[in-house]
Amino acid sequence: MQSGYFSFVDTIQKKILRDLKARSTMNLKSSGLFTKEKLWSRAGSGRCLWNDDTVEAACKYVREQ
Repeated sequence: MQSGYFSFVDTIQKKILRDLKARSTMNLKSSGLFTKEKLWSRAGSGRCLWNDDTVEAACKYVREQ
């Protein structure tokens, strides 16, 4: 694969994460559930979750933090 492909995927991934954080923050604020001054980490994980086991492991990790 060409390196331009990875650059494109990285750009799309960052946009999706940024948009997801923005929309989620709006919804949390409007519902009154926004209780922290800082809600999100600076970047975000770029790890792919390919199946139910990896999704469950990521959810468990988040719950236990």
